[in-house]
Amino acid sequence: NTPQSIFNIENFRKIDGLQQDAQHYSADVSYDLVFNKSLQDIAEQAQQTPGGALDKLGAGMNLVSLSLLYGDFKAGERLPRQQTLNLVKTENGWRLVKE
Repeated sequence: NTPQSIFNIENFRKIDGLQQDAQHYSADVSYDLVFNKSLQDIAEQAQQTPGGALDKLGAGMNLVSLSLLYGDFKAGERLPRQQTLNLVKTENGWRLVKE
């Protein structure tokens, strides 16, 4: 499962921003994660996926990670989020800095 298959991002908006210098910008943003599947749906799908013991272990670790990040979410549930995005100016415009 990719993030795009698990949730959509809606209501994305910039709350505030700060240009630190000519090359760096920080933007405070808010958005809603809207889940397409429940954690239970993903767990059931993982159990039905063919594969060996290592594949099953990897799927289990992914489920634990999802649970720690988002809790026991249901399909259609909306989770409001806020974060600061750091951007750097490149020759082709602003690029998100991966953290």
